[in-house]
Amino acid sequence: MNERSGPQLSWLQDLPLLVLALGETGDILWLSAPLCERLGLDADQLTGQPVGQQGAPLAHLLAGDNELIHLVPEVGSNIWLHCQARTSEDADGRPVTLLYYTDVTPQMLLEQENQRLQQEVDTLRLTDAVTGLPNQRALGQALERQVSLSRRYQNPLSIAVFQVDAEVAADPECFRQLAHYLRDRLRWVDQIGMWGENGFLAILPETAAGDAGQLASAIVDEHKECAALGLKQGTATWQKGDGPKQLLTRAIAALAEVDAVTSE
Repeated sequence: MNERSGPQLSWLQDLPLLVLALGETGDILWLSAPLCERLGLDADQLTGQPVGQQGAPLAHLLAGDNELIHLVPEVGSNIWLHCQARTSEDADGRPVTLLYYTDVTPQMLLEQENQRLQQEVDTLRLTDAVTGLPNQRALGQALERQVSLSRRYQNPLSIAVFQVDAEVAADPECFRQLAHYLRDRLRWVDQIGMWGENGFLAILPETAAGDAGQLASAIVDEHKECAALGLKQGTATWQKGDGPKQLLTRAIAALAEVDAVTSE
């Protein structure tokens, strides 16, 4: 790729190739016309110049074999190029590095869109549509994590199960207001979400049995002053050997006891 090889490369300009040729010291020997057109480069000005001193976008074009390059908008175009690197020799036997690029922008944009849609699907799968709170699946996962932490570090952990009358749950607006009330009465570290058709589960890390009972009772008592929605609660505290199932079973049993007393 010297003066004698220039005419031999002229026919390559007619091919839709994105190619950058570098000399042994990193100087630019040749840029294909499609590459210049795609990135707005001037081959005459750049040829013979050290590629590392050119700044964007040429510095961003340096890559190894089978690497992906993302040229962000401030660099040039918002495009992705897949690079393949090969070594060769010019007519005088001097080493030449050839960087071939394939524009994979459409594929990458599609992949980004797929990821965005997947995130939306995941969010919907873990969020209750009416209240906006985590659904039972999400709360179940969160409870498993908290129980694992208590098993490992012996941290106190309590849960509270809240339940309202079925008629309240059937009224979306009323149910949503109740859900937000419960959420706002908890600490930032606590988690609350849906549990069953007309219930909520609150996960209370670093909370002993007495504190959990007082908190749940206060929430119910305060809400009764606003409206009689049949809100009831039951709490349970993690004990050594407990899994999520055992903890939930005791909380639901406590709720049933309150329900039985209320019904008398």
